[in-house]
Amino acid sequence: MAGSSPEALKRYREYSNDKYGGYIDEWVDAIRLCIYRCGHCGHHWYPDVPSAEELGSMYANARNLRTSEKRREPPAHMVERLRFLKRMAPGARFLDYGSGAGLWSLAAVQAGFEVTSFEPHATRVKVADAALEMVTERGDLAGRTFHLIMLEQVLEHVPDPYTVLRDIAALCDSRTVLVLRVPNLERECRKGSCWKVWPYDGVRAHVMAPFEHLHGFTRRSLVALSQRAGYSLLPAHELAFKHIVHVLRCLAGRFAPWLAPTEVYLRLGGNDVRTARNSEQG
Repeated sequence: MAGSSPEALKRYREYSNDKYGGYIDEWVDAIRLCIYRCGHCGHHWYPDVPSAEELGSMYANARNLRTSEKRREPPAHMVERLRFLKRMAPGARFLDYGSGAGLWSLAAVQAGFEVTSFEPHATRVKVADAALEMVTERGDLAGRTFHLIMLEQVLEHVPDPYTVLRDIAALCDSRTVLVLRVPNLERECRKGSCWKVWPYDGVRAHVMAPFEHLHGFTRRSLVALSQRAGYSLLPAHELAFKHIVHVLRCLAGRFAPWLAPTEVYLRLGGNDVRTARNSEQG
């Protein structure tokens, strides 16, 4: 469904060359640029993408072009968000899954968690703190469970989000809270003009810029994916005491979808907990 003007595509090539050293330039020429859309849930995705190894090399060579984010201490809003999430967690063991440069992990340390930071692309890790555990191999997490697992802007980058969520199930027990947050495609494109400047408007990359984001989520598609992977939304009455704003935004999203948060709070079902743990141990 995507179409691009020559000017927008040229701007994106320049941007990707600066940020990724030319990796995306080659793929734009070699891979069909086509975006599919689900007519039921509004989910968007690229059916043709580079391999996981190629994407890993791209991120390993990424440069941060926004100097304001080159800080080594998390901003206050991150720490406040983690303090809020700590109220939802049944304990202090925290996993930052796909932690990137690690600022959210540092924020979790400041919020009082016992932090494990998992980032499979080791060159992206920019923090070193004795107060947190840094893990780059998924196998090093085997046999462990956490009270709170957070995927902050992760699922839109991976080729198969369903497989990632099923893998994370092995790290959950019946009380684990899983927090997912992704960009809201409907909010980005609510005016209908965003596709005219795909994939780059000269200021920032599009929410579906190839191949930075492989998926574009709506709240409906994020909830559907989570449930298909065996998770259930935390009950509204439980969230109402801890996050009334989230509940109100979900209600508003029934009438104005771009207001609905693409952020979900989940637990794994009982049968899925046992299946996942047995699979990990087997």
